[in-house]
Amino acid sequence: MFKKIIAFVLACMFVFSFAGCMKEQSPDETTEQTTAETANQPDEQNKESSGMLVPYMAGYKYDEENGYWTERFYGLMTADGKKVVEPVYDWCRTLECNGKKYYCMQILDNKWEDTCYNSLLVSADGTWQLELEDNIRAVSENRIICGQLDGIFTVYDYDGNKIFSGNENQSVDTNGNGFYNGLLVVFDFLSDNGYTTVVDENGEVVLDKLDYCGPFITGKAVASYNRDEGYGIITPEGEWLLEPKYVDIAEVDGKYFIASDYDKEYIYDTELKLLREREFGWSAVLRSYFLEDDGKLVRYYANMYAPDEYYRDAFTDEIIACGDVYATECSEEYGFFYGTNDGEFCIFDVNGKCLNECENTERVTVYEGTYAAFASSVERVWFNAATHEEIITVIDDNDEKWTDVSTAGDLGVAVIAELEHKQDGRMDGPYHLYDYKNREYIFRDCEYCEINEFNGEVYITAVYKDRIEIYDADLNLLIETENLCEK
Repeated sequence: MFKKIIAFVLACMFVFSFAGCMKEQSPDETTEQTTAETANQPDEQNKESSGMLVPYMAGYKYDEENGYWTERFYGLMTADGKKVVEPVYDWCRTLECNGKKYYCMQILDNKWEDTCYNSLLVSADGTWQLELEDNIRAVSENRIICGQLDGIFTVYDYDGNKIFSGNENQSVDTNGNGFYNGLLVVFDFLSDNGYTTVVDENGEVVLDKLDYCGPFITGKAVASYNRDEGYGIITPEGEWLLEPKYVDIAEVDGKYFIASDYDKEYIYDTELKLLREREFGWSAVLRSYFLEDDGKLVRYYANMYAPDEYYRDAFTDEIIACGDVYATECSEEYGFFYGTNDGEFCIFDVNGKCLNECENTERVTVYEGTYAAFASSVERVWFNAATHEEIITVIDDNDEKWTDVSTAGDLGVAVIAELEHKQDGRMDGPYHLYDYKNREYIFRDCEYCEINEFNGEVYITAVYKDRIEIYDADLNLLIETENLCEK
């Protein structure tokens, strides 16, 4: 689905790491007031709230000739449809830190080069906001990280004061919070004396001249002074809790460290208590981890002597299976496994409980809130990934047609996009909103339609050429605006 692909690519561009470097100066030397306009601190609770906010689209324009969105305008409204932030922003992202949600509204200077000249950060409860003439990348408990793509990064506090910034030689990871437990890892692989540095919230160096260091998610991090000599686990004070002698160490969901050398692997908890030591044996390739809420750690192995690849319990080596069906694929986002054996196919949980039997299925592909069971090369049965309810069966009997289905939560409705390949490689077509509990269409032939989940509530956006409509989960119309891009 071309439109969604473009949206996804743009979203990814906002979360990729960017290049930058820090100046090792004191807070007094580097702190300066910016042009930021600030309200109150985000942790203050005595301000009157405007209610939990929801992003909404009020402008949409699709370039038919070139095959991509040329304009979108976003604003913020309350859950009952009252406008709070006018729809003048090109992009809106949701950021989280310590259980708090923020919306980052951005006006872009160049949509394709990912340059931004204005960002508005708003708490999801509407009690606080901060405007910066910079590109906000990540938020942490006390700091905000900004920076343009392939440019220097800058760290601000929540008053909009610039704390420290960098130069073009280094980069920081902003896929998470950036800062973990008040520490930020800065990578330098471009300058002549490149090394990794760990700094505190004021830019003061805590650890220096590491070859590698991971984030301090648990107050300790995987690190190395020389990768050829091995990895260990280090504290902010520079104490090695595990000596840097391992070929690899992976941190899993902030709950486990898994270290390996050439002969064995070792599973530790966050306090570095050894939970299991085992020889590699039949395990040749470690692919991924899957951690359920009940604490079951599952790993994906590839057997070096046979073509079979299965998920296994990391502590018992037991293959995760449902009857005679073995787990060969995993959807970590939705928490289920799927696989085939002797022509049988099913979806099951980490304990082997069957969630859905997919008869006559050749393969399964997971999409946005859904998965499609391919009964043949042209027939697909779509299911809700959360409830495993059947949505619809579609038949795409030629290469020029492609149907995409997406859902959110347990709403019982789905967006169905009927897309066709164009001669220039684009995919375009109408969008419909479908009630699969009652087997009837609600909206037909929209320019675009999407289902979003904000603050535990579901919202539906229906885009037409002349207007845009936003509905709640009960299909009550919350807000209707002119399509600003079609004026």
